[in-house]
Amino acid sequence: MVKCYKKFVCLIVSAVLVNVFMLYSPCSALTVELSWNASTESTLAGYKVYYQADSSTLPFQGTGALEGAAPVDVYNWTTATISGLDPDRTYYFAVTAYDINGLESSFSNIVTVPGSASSAFSSGDINADGNVNVADALLALQVAVGKVAPDSGQLGRGDVAPIVNGTSQPNGKIDIGDVIVILGKVTG
Repeated sequence: MVKCYKKFVCLIVSAVLVNVFMLYSPCSALTVELSWNASTESTLAGYKVYYQADSSTLPFQGTGALEGAAPVDVYNWTTATISGLDPDRTYYFAVTAYDINGLESSFSNIVTVPGSASSAFSSGDINADGNVNVADALLALQVAVGKVAPDSGQLGRGDVAPIVNGTSQPNGKIDIGDVIVILGKVTG
């Protein structure tokens, strides 16, 4: 049993999430479509999709999707649609496989779906008080110079630069460019 499970885990680790499509409009919820390579394990029973907003810390325990809380059992399908998500938040996804005995593999690679570009640019509210103000710019500056380590939520709200053709292109860190963009929002 254990030997078979180890083989099962090795096979699903190679099942890489290969496609992520984001479908949203400014007034609607986010829908994410995932697909991955099938496991060839003979005892495969199905897959579970895990998701979570604003934190890439496993295990994902997301809630709010129309399909239900994580994990979402997609049986033996190698695609999944997770819908009803907040388009302003960054989501993290991973898949596991499970066998006929209920043994679950380790997580696949993590796929990140950032919040919508328009909402990311309108963000900058690092301290999540509902306003973009000098306190956010100061916190961004402290993060940029290494005085404060941001949590994942702060990183998601504060990573608003660079701006390319009027669209926010987050680069995975809060740096001086983010401070400047946030200050620009504060000063108008």
